[in-house]
Amino acid sequence: MKRVLVNLLIATALVLPMLTYQGAPLPFSFPLIDEIEDAAYNWRQQLAVEYSAEPSDEIAIINIDADAISQYGTLPWHNDVIADLVTNLRDVHETKMILLLYPLRNDGSREPDRIFKDLISSFSNFDTLIIDSIRQMQSTYDPDARLRRGLDGRFVLFPYELDFSDRKVSALPDPVSLGGGDRRQQRSIRSSIPRLTGFTGYSVGKAAYSNYALATGFVADIVEKDATTRRFQFLARYAGQPYPSVALQALRFLDSQLVMDDLQIKTVGGLLGPDAIDKIRVGKYQIPVSSDGSMLVDFSKVGSVDAFDRYSALEILSDETAPKPGLRDKIVLVGASASDANDLVLTPLGHRMPRVQFYAAAMANVLEGDGLQVPNNAWLFESAALIIFGLFLSLILPKLSPILSLLMTIAIVAAIYYLNFEIAWKGNGEVYRLAPFIILLVLMFFLSILSGFLIEWYSKRHVQNVLGQYLPPSLAKQLGESKKGFSMEGEIREMSILFSDVRGFTSISEKFTAQDLTKFMNQMLTVLSKVIHDNRGTIDKYIGDAVMAFWNAPLDDSRHSIHAVQAALGMQFAMEKLSESLVSRGLPELKMGIGVNSGETCVGNMGSAIRLAYTVMGDPVNLASRLEGITKQYEVPIIVGEKTYELSKDEIIYRPVDKVRVKGKQNAVTIYEPLGEYEYASGAAKEKQEISFKIWEAYSQRRFVELHTLLEEALTKFPSDGLFMTYRARAQRLIEAPPGDDWEPITNFDTK
Repeated sequence: MKRVLVNLLIATALVLPMLTYQGAPLPFSFPLIDEIEDAAYNWRQQLAVEYSAEPSDEIAIINIDADAISQYGTLPWHNDVIADLVTNLRDVHETKMILLLYPLRNDGSREPDRIFKDLISSFSNFDTLIIDSIRQMQSTYDPDARLRRGLDGRFVLFPYELDFSDRKVSALPDPVSLGGGDRRQQRSIRSSIPRLTGFTGYSVGKAAYSNYALATGFVADIVEKDATTRRFQFLARYAGQPYPSVALQALRFLDSQLVMDDLQIKTVGGLLGPDAIDKIRVGKYQIPVSSDGSMLVDFSKVGSVDAFDRYSALEILSDETAPKPGLRDKIVLVGASASDANDLVLTPLGHRMPRVQFYAAAMANVLEGDGLQVPNNAWLFESAALIIFGLFLSLILPKLSPILSLLMTIAIVAAIYYLNFEIAWKGNGEVYRLAPFIILLVLMFFLSILSGFLIEWYSKRHVQNVLGQYLPPSLAKQLGESKKGFSMEGEIREMSILFSDVRGFTSISEKFTAQDLTKFMNQMLTVLSKVIHDNRGTIDKYIGDAVMAFWNAPLDDSRHSIHAVQAALGMQFAMEKLSESLVSRGLPELKMGIGVNSGETCVGNMGSAIRLAYTVMGDPVNLASRLEGITKQYEVPIIVGEKTYELSKDEIIYRPVDKVRVKGKQNAVTIYEPLGEYEYASGAAKEKQEISFKIWEAYSQRRFVELHTLLEEALTKFPSDGLFMTYRARAQRLIEAPPGDDWEPITNFDTK
């Protein structure tokens, strides 16, 4: 649940900046997202290109290449050159329509005039007949007249330039009319005009030239922040009025070169803004423009070098050129391809393209119905999808392993690619953002892994801190780092349980003030707890001066019985040292009884809805508690159960204590006292063990006189041994009052 909440916060933090891109409702943006989106757009465009596409059968390109510029000079050319070019295209090559992508020179007639003046000056000393002949030639050679003759038949479209400068050269033509339809449609169109791309400067050729053209329209390139040209501007705004591009004007005359088709504008209502233009229809052609009047050019069929038939302007201007079949009845675009003409545009394909080919590609898109479009209010759909996508990832990724998360991420990337590129882009010509989804997915994947790592790290630290109150720090750390993990759920385990209790502590506590008693209790329990921790034990609880602990949970411990007995021996040793310090202060001696038992036990989180505790329950636990209680009956410090003895007798020295039946149990168990570890035991402990087994044998076989003799000998060697003294008293009673034939060597305890 924590990972889900963390991932929800991460998804929210990531989705919000994504929503600020393109059509953002928030007043800020993140340029990095724009840059990644531009790169993703370029990648899709490059992926879609068909390099083996056939050349267009409707459009051809006339290149003003380096050879043409070398012969006729830099652009724009003089009007007499343009006149020859247009005349040859119309009369020799029988083209359908010509689009010039350069405005004509306003000083087109001055260059020939200067030449004739120089000739007259040069021949001023010659016969006046020669000068008169030159003057007659000058009167018949009029470049503007030649241009007008070349334009005869309303065959050529002239451009004018729009830009973002402050220049205003000549006078702009009249804006285009976008009226039509009912009043509601007219209002919608008027409302959409302010959203068109607005220009602030213009440069127009002489009005006289425009009068002889089929139509005029602007040329303008929209270069984006990364210096790439992706959009073709079909309709733009200047001084609040709409103006058509030269390509749009050409489309209006395609069906008939005598009648210009009206522009039919389709608008859509903006949910958070004014209406916007969505489509421009010209005759049978439909242009899928965005609200700014531009169309995303699809280079899939027109991006390669061979997408259009190309001819050099130099061979078209040659009088010896034969008719070109590839130009017949085609729309011809005239533009520069020479690198020194500085008329190249950087496209999403990753390389520079002559602007004339970019214009040809845009027109081919319209003619073939291949233009791309960002749907109006697309960001609303994208925003909703991002929110849903973020929620989905927040709920799914935390539940998966890193490998499954990676596979899920790859599968989602493939699904996004298919929906975004194959269905929307290639299928419907609609462009939706790709980068925000990929960024969100990749970041969510890595941050989910990171958050999972951090949460796991925190959980381990938390487990270590919490269990550190019960477990030794080394075990708590081991548990936190365990690959098996840690479960608080109940389970059955073979465990060893220890109960300890200080004898007569109530009378001792009366000699302390409240503050001193608290201090002493903390000191005593700290010492005892450290011994338990040092022997891999888990502290269950403190009950006043009593301590309960267990082994083999939560971590596995195959030597749990040995560790439990070692802890009991260590606790008795620590209590002896603590008692010595009390006696030295004039306080009573402290003694402690410890019971240890092993068996199948239920361990886990138990309690109520209000409070839970990680504890143990079962018969072995109850017996361990009873064994601690009867240590005082035998005057021994530690008693262990039969199961503990069987599990640890190879390493611990034991002597038998008795066979007992505690309250609430039908079966009797043999109990033992640990005397130490074989590795460190003294000879006295081993001798005591040997004597004790002989005593137990005599007792269990009803040899009471022999029993008494053995005990007298044992007390000679160990005069203060409480167990021997207890059995000597019992032997005397049995000798004085022998038991019946049904007697068993079992002691019953009717109290807890």
